[in-house]
Amino acid sequence: FPVTIDGPGDRITRRETIKTGVTIGDAISIWYSKKILLDHVSISWAIDGNLDFYSRSSTEFVDGVTVQNSIIAEGLGYSESPDTINRTSCPGGNGKPHSTGVLVGNRSKNISFHHNLLAHNWDRNIQVQSGTNGEFASNVVYSWGGTDGNRTFNPAYNTVQLPLSWNVVGNFYKRGLNSQSVVGIFNDTSMPTGAKIYEVS
Repeated sequence: FPVTIDGPGDRITRRETIKTGVTIGDAISIWYSKKILLDHVSISWAIDGNLDFYSRSSTEFVDGVTVQNSIIAEGLGYSESPDTINRTSCPGGNGKPHSTGVLVGNRSKNISFHHNLLAHNWDRNIQVQSGTNGEFASNVVYSWGGTDGNRTFNPAYNTVQLPLSWNVVGNFYKRGLNSQSVVGIFNDTSMPTGAKIYEVS
């Protein structure tokens, strides 16, 4: 069953396995919560996103989430759910798989994502949106999909034009059967002015 963390935080989730299958939506959704720890969690088979962070407004946003020692893998691409059929506004539309790893949504702050395995997700390994900041460190990204770099670390703005700031340190990218692109960071040319991405191999 999918998991939603909504509202006040101070929560720790350890040693859980979440496989949603044909249930519509994300495997784990975090809504404007603060001080969340996900440790040794296995998240897979989501139809929308395996792990997504959302903010409701400029005053209700995700803050202080750590994801560590976890597996985010095998987002479902071609299921029979309406959520993955005829989607035209995302990589899952027009016959492409909507298999996504992690979305750090607008205004999410102080995100730490380290020592994780992201495997067999077509897209969002990870994707960070406007107004976000955090670190993406010592992760392994394996067998992303497609032919362009936004299948790996992808900073991009949505409807909110705010600068973002991320440290990307010591990650290992390994191509798999689905991988056709070069590895690295894809900087969206439409990112807002002031975006800062620091990468250390």
